[in-house]
Amino acid sequence: MSRHKASEGRRQKEEGRRKKEEGRRKKEEGRRKKEEGRRKKEEGRRKKEEGRRKKEEGRRKKEEGRRKKEEGRRKKEEGRRKKEEGRRKKEEGRRKKEEGRRKKEEGRRKKEEGRRKKEEGRRKKEEGRQAASREGGCQACL
Repeated sequence: MSRHKASEGRRQKEEGRRKKEEGRRKKEEGRRKKEEGRRKKEEGRRKKEEGRRKKEEGRRKKEEGRRKKEEGRRKKEEGRRKKEEGRRKKEEGRRKKEEGRRKKEEGRRKKEEGRRKKEEGRRKKEEGRQAASREGGCQACL
């Protein structure tokens, strides 16, 4: 009977040791799982933040692209406007030049007309003088 008791004691001692070890193992497992959970949570937080940052970066780039496009459109329109303005001024200059040429020509024509009339008057006067001298007209006319 005493041998049985000793064996029982050893068995109980061993059982206690085994349970203690099991408890230690479970505790360590729990600690490991908790740490794993914490790590995963942190990883998720980091990824979420990274996603938010990328989204913001994309939004910023899109806005930048939109701004550049608008700037390009504005510059193009400005160029078009300047070109049109230049064309208009050129045409205005051409028109004025032509107007000047026309006026100059008109002046030349009038001057020539005056010269011609003056010459015509001189010729008629001379003819009148000659006719009078042929007919023996007065001396004052000669």
